[in-house]
Amino acid sequence: MRYLLIGLVVALMAVQFPAVAEAASVDKRVDKLEAQLKEMVEAGRHNARRMAEALASFDTIKEEMAATRGQIDKIRHEVGLDIKKRTSELQRMQHQINRMEERLEGMQIRVRDMAEVSGSSGTKKQNQEKLLYEEAFSELTQKNYKTAYNRFTQYIKKYPKGKLADNAQYWKGECLFALGDYEKSILEFQKVIKHYPKGNKVPAAILKQGYAFQHLKAYADAKAFFELVIAEHPKSREATRAKEKLAEVNKLINAGTKK
Repeated sequence: MRYLLIGLVVALMAVQFPAVAEAASVDKRVDKLEAQLKEMVEAGRHNARRMAEALASFDTIKEEMAATRGQIDKIRHEVGLDIKKRTSELQRMQHQINRMEERLEGMQIRVRDMAEVSGSSGTKKQNQEKLLYEEAFSELTQKNYKTAYNRFTQYIKKYPKGKLADNAQYWKGECLFALGDYEKSILEFQKVIKHYPKGNKVPAAILKQGYAFQHLKAYADAKAFFELVIAEHPKSREATRAKEKLAEVNKLINAGTKK
């Protein structure tokens, strides 16, 4: 009986630790990115208002993380909870954590985008181009995704070879992704790769295609795109995340073949 109890404890720990470790990892990323954002705001960048909006979004994510960790701790101490229910709850929380990580990654890209856009004034034409882009980006920051999508479309039509055209095309995909239109977002991300192959948004575009396929439960397709990020952009931030997502979809694929 004693060994049976020990076996149950070990089994419960095996179920719990992945979610706890994942929560801690995400929390660490939140703290790191929050510090980066605050540093940028304190440095007095010209787009401080949008930085403040980003920090407000961070507070929301941090609150969600605290709530998730609290739920994990609660389940860990509910000894009477059967393993099946415990596993189901932890899987649900892991899904929540995955969504939060996706949002964090989107915010990281936005922060880099803000830094890229901010800078000294240029010619009148360049300033008009920048203003149109910033208007679209402001709508995105405020989560007005449909309006932002239309504004980015206007930017690309007016400045197809503009300095920020690849960024605008990428954000069109992000807008659709945020709206849950994963199939169309895949097509918009593909335009980043096709029309701006040397742009800095290509690794992120490929990664988000993988995300979209995963949301559509097309795990084999998602796997192919995660592998593509790793193969073609091995030193990128996106490659690091792609490796994590690849392990995730491999588990889903293996689970499906066992049924």
